[in-house]
Amino acid sequence: MKIAVFSPLPPLKSGIADYNADLLPALRALGVAVDVFVPPGYSLKEQAAALEETSELCSHSLCTTERMVKYDAILYHIGNNATYHEYMVSTLAAFPGIVVFHDYSVHHLMAALTVERNLHDDYLRELERQYGLPAAYRALLAMLGRSNKTLWNEPLQYPANARVLEHATAVITHSEFVADLVRKNGFVKPVFVVPHYAIQPDDVADEDHLREQIGLSEHELVLASFGFMTRAKQIEGVLTTLRLMHSELRDSGISWRYLIVGEVAPDYPLRALVADLHLEERVVFTDYVDMAAFNRYLRITDVCINLRYPTYGESSGTLARMLGMGKAVIVSRIGSFAEFPDGVVHKVPINDAGHVELQQALRKLLFDSSYRVQLGARAAEFAEAELGIVKAAKGYIEAINQSEGLTDIILNMEGLMETI
Repeated sequence: MKIAVFSPLPPLKSGIADYNADLLPALRALGVAVDVFVPPGYSLKEQAAALEETSELCSHSLCTTERMVKYDAILYHIGNNATYHEYMVSTLAAFPGIVVFHDYSVHHLMAALTVERNLHDDYLRELERQYGLPAAYRALLAMLGRSNKTLWNEPLQYPANARVLEHATAVITHSEFVADLVRKNGFVKPVFVVPHYAIQPDDVADEDHLREQIGLSEHELVLASFGFMTRAKQIEGVLTTLRLMHSELRDSGISWRYLIVGEVAPDYPLRALVADLHLEERVVFTDYVDMAAFNRYLRITDVCINLRYPTYGESSGTLARMLGMGKAVIVSRIGSFAEFPDGVVHKVPINDAGHVELQQALRKLLFDSSYRVQLGARAAEFAEAELGIVKAAKGYIEAINQSEGLTDIILNMEGLMETI
């Protein structure tokens, strides 16, 4: 089997890039030949290093009909970063293939390709086409400053993924939650669920040195959130909760530090909030880190906090890595996050008024070390049993093999119905 895969790769700052840096060698090990078509405008040599010669790296300019028809399947790993995914939209239209949804809602991608380029009419026309005139009118009011209700803040109601689905021959998702959304959206072609893999990394040495660098004492507990920090990750709620618990933790003799590991979105003033809450000595910002450093920070973490609201239909690769490393994790009870068993993660509701449930979760995990250890152990067991990378790679191969036959059946049925 030989496939074409459209995806960014490291060192580009993308969770999808990290995902395929792990997945593609696993596919190759199972006998799949892979050509990777990466975003134009970036160094092929740098991205090739991520594959360790397990696949051939291709320029987008090589997407010719003569070449593309030779593949057994074409996979498009779709996300919301226009810089890394714009080239996929036009290529998918020319060469339909299997869409891998890393985000069910791609409204931000559509907005970036239109609104951010002053193509407001194109944006409004596309909204009208997908959702009707009322949705386009709402968007127009927001553009004119007469409303603050932008449609991209309602990602599941307005996912703006019609153009992607129209050219998809099949869809792969990481959760049943998103698979159900795709089907309810009227997509009748094959839909497959391949859960996000979890791996146990090897490059996690120098834990003591890292703790010393950050200034952690021997008995200091480490809480952490990971990834690209947007408002959807609810970090302000975590900070507010920690401020509320500060005296309680101090009086109980619990010393703690909260690590924010990853780049913070420019419009998310977390550093100012930390200052306002007088938590400068308790909170550490790392900014963007590569995967090796990411794993080292994760290794020294005692409690991971991975909240989300709203959800864009994403499955968190960060969460999968946390489980693979046997960490106690707090998640929001929403979307794909809610699918994990209760004994594997500690869930809190999204309508947590006053952050009461989050306080209780943190109190339980910080004060009860046995519960913290047991939750982490169950997380590791679940990851080993259900989230192996070989299992994920086999899931892709099965989806590719099944989708070809199922798509032919569906197309034949559609042709038959047209003649009746």
